[in-house]
Amino acid sequence: MRILQLNHRFEEIGGAEVYFRSLARWQRERGHEVALFAASPERAVDEPDTLVVERPSFDLKRLLEDPDLDGRLARFAQAFRPDLVHVHNLYSFPAGFVLALAALEVPIVQTVHDLSIVCTNGWCVLPDGEVCEGGPGRKCLERGCESNAPYDARLVQTAAFRLALLRTSIAAFVSPSEFVADRCRRSRLGPVEVVPYYVDPALFPEEEAQARDSKRLLFAGRLSREKGVHTLIEALRTVVDRDPAATLTVLGDGDQLAALRARVAELGLEKSVSFRGARPRAEVLSELRRCAALVLPSEWCENSPVSIYESLLAGLPVVATRMGGIPELVRDGVTGLLAEPRSADSLAERLLTLLGDEALQAKLSGNAKEHAHRYSDLEAHLARLESVYADARAGSTGATSADWADLLACSQLVQTRYAEFEDWAGFGGRPRRMLGKLAGGLFGAPRKPAGGRP
Repeated sequence: MRILQLNHRFEEIGGAEVYFRSLARWQRERGHEVALFAASPERAVDEPDTLVVERPSFDLKRLLEDPDLDGRLARFAQAFRPDLVHVHNLYSFPAGFVLALAALEVPIVQTVHDLSIVCTNGWCVLPDGEVCEGGPGRKCLERGCESNAPYDARLVQTAAFRLALLRTSIAAFVSPSEFVADRCRRSRLGPVEVVPYYVDPALFPEEEAQARDSKRLLFAGRLSREKGVHTLIEALRTVVDRDPAATLTVLGDGDQLAALRARVAELGLEKSVSFRGARPRAEVLSELRRCAALVLPSEWCENSPVSIYESLLAGLPVVATRMGGIPELVRDGVTGLLAEPRSADSLAERLLTLLGDEALQAKLSGNAKEHAHRYSDLEAHLARLESVYADARAGSTGATSADWADLLACSQLVQTRYAEFEDWAGFGGRPRRMLGKLAGGLFGAPRKPAGGRP
């Protein structure tokens, strides 16, 4: 089969990108002809089986349409002649790019790596922490969810357009978790097949086992608010008070790094917390073999974090929050421990339980390795995807109505003029929330969020 794998980013900046690149390699090894189409803010690649378009990850003037990107896809696909397109993340591509995909007139399958497909900011969480049912629209401006991660009316409109286009253009969806599959079905996307990720057992050879530090905790990931590291730092204050030997290693970078360092200093935890920045993947994998637990204090709806799969395979217990698809991988008291989200007290209690009981650590470690076996059969993983492909090819291509083209063009003109006004005024796109309030009439007047935030 000739498969075009497509993702909005080429660099391996996260689990979705690692999977996108790895899947292409596995499918080639299985005998398929595979080409890659992606974008990058840093470089361009133009090869017979790989096209990377250099473009910014975020551009207010191209939220809905980018004719150049559409044309690059059309020409690349014409040369490669795919039987099927397998889409991954799209959110830095314009919403109208879905029309360019549909114009290829081949079946399209999409792996849903996160909730940006059904949520404007990808959290799927209301300001008070309650999980949202998903589906971008006027509620995104009425409920104050931009307090989680900023957006304005243009981004809500873009997300709503993309979701509507995906409903009519994608033949089948794949979700690594049942939680995200359920949110997709609630948003009238489907059919959706749950196919967990694959993790390569060769990542952790048994002969390379290392001694673990039973008091050392690990966080590895993006240092942004939704990851909940600020709550972990607050929890660690309690943990260290009761267990002074406890330490935390933080691997990663992000916009919260300076604030987290400052809070650690305020709490006098400099000797207990080590910030080591973003590290190569090989070094992160090595750390998974040396610690007592991986901590995922997420405050947004995670899908199926690749870091958990890798931790299970490494025999590393996971302490995480009950959010999104995490409980499908972390079985409380079996492969790890679960805490309540946004609660430093709950997280501290779970961490102290683990750090104070080496027998529990050993039990969870053994269970984690055993549980990981169900995700380490590559042939079974690829066969399940091929079954989805076969069903998609047997159905219709799901071509969209031409009416969308004019609606998108009109809306793009409005958004472009918004961005031009911002440039003229010297805003540079920064105060998007203020302008979003001015544009709130598109979806109803924004309501003042609970808590008095203006």
